[in-house]
Amino acid sequence: MSSDFHIRHVPHKEIDLAKWDNCISTAPNGLIYGYSYYLDHMAKQWDGLVLNNYEAVMPLIWRKKYEVLYCYQPPFMQQCGWFGSPLTMHTCSILFERIRSFCRYGDFMFNNHNQLINESYITRPLTNFVLDLSHGYSAIRSRYKTDLLSNLNKAAKLSLSYQTSVEIDSAINQYRFHYGARTPHVKQNQYRHFSKLCKQLISVGQCLIREVSDEQHYPLASILLLKDEHRIYNMMNTTTEKGKKTAANHFLIDKVLHEFAGQNLLFDFEGSDLPGVKSFYENFGPVNYPYFHWHYNRLPFYLKWLKK
Repeated sequence: MSSDFHIRHVPHKEIDLAKWDNCISTAPNGLIYGYSYYLDHMAKQWDGLVLNNYEAVMPLIWRKKYEVLYCYQPPFMQQCGWFGSPLTMHTCSILFERIRSFCRYGDFMFNNHNQLINESYITRPLTNFVLDLSHGYSAIRSRYKTDLLSNLNKAAKLSLSYQTSVEIDSAINQYRFHYGARTPHVKQNQYRHFSKLCKQLISVGQCLIREVSDEQHYPLASILLLKDEHRIYNMMNTTTEKGKKTAANHFLIDKVLHEFAGQNLLFDFEGSDLPGVKSFYENFGPVNYPYFHWHYNRLPFYLKWLKK
C-alpha cells in the first residue's frame, strides 16, 4: 500500500470506471457485485470510496427519502464492502468516518475478506457457502453427505434430463412464482433490472441457465447462474412441487458441479441462513465464507421511523 494514504468520496460521474473495474478484477476478494456494470443495473444511484489511485474501492449505494440520504444493499447483490488492499485498523477508522459523513443511516453487507470490520464493529455474520471446483468432480463428490447421495440414487432411477437454456425471463418468473413471497421487499422493477443485467451478461457467457425436466418434458428445477473470473454464483434456484418429490434439485446442482468441476473457480451457493436451504446446501460439503451485515441509524429521533 502506498505510504500516501487517502480515502476519498468520489461522486459517480467522476469515477474512472476502467480503473474501478480493474480494481475489482485484480482484487483477491473481487466479486461480480462490485463491477460498475452490475452496480449501474441494480443501483439507481451509487458513488464510491476510493483508496489512492484505485488501490481499493467501496461502492456507496444510496437513495433519498423525504430529503434524507441513506445507504442500502439492493436485491441480487448479496455483499459488497471494501475491495482491494486489505483493511487495517487505520483503514477501518477512516472508512467508517467517510461512510458516516456521507449518510446518517446505513445498511451494508461487507464481504468475507472484511473480517476486521466484524472484529472491530458490531456486525451480524451471515452464512455463505462456497465450494472449490478446481479439485475435480471426484473430490467434490467425496464430500457429499449420505442424504444427498441417497437422493441422487433416487433421481438416477427417474430418467431426468439436464439441459441448457437461454430463457432468462422464464427462469426469473419461475423463481418469482415459487419463492417471491419470501422476499416481498423485492419489487417488480428490481426483477426487471436484474433481467436486463442477465441479458447483457448472457451475450458474453457470464449468465448461464440450467434446467431439469422429466421424460414428459415437465419442468422440475432450474438454476440461473452468473459467472466472473473467480466464481459461479447461484442467483436463482427453483424447484417445482413435482421436482421436490423427485430430488430434481439435488440432481440439478450435482450436474452443475460436474459440468464445471476442474475449473479454477469457486461455486458460490449464495447463502443461506434459512434452515431448510442451509441444510440442503450443507449436503454438498461446502465451506462457510461468512459476510457481515453492518447497520447504523444516526437519524434524529423524529426521523428514525423512516428507516428501521
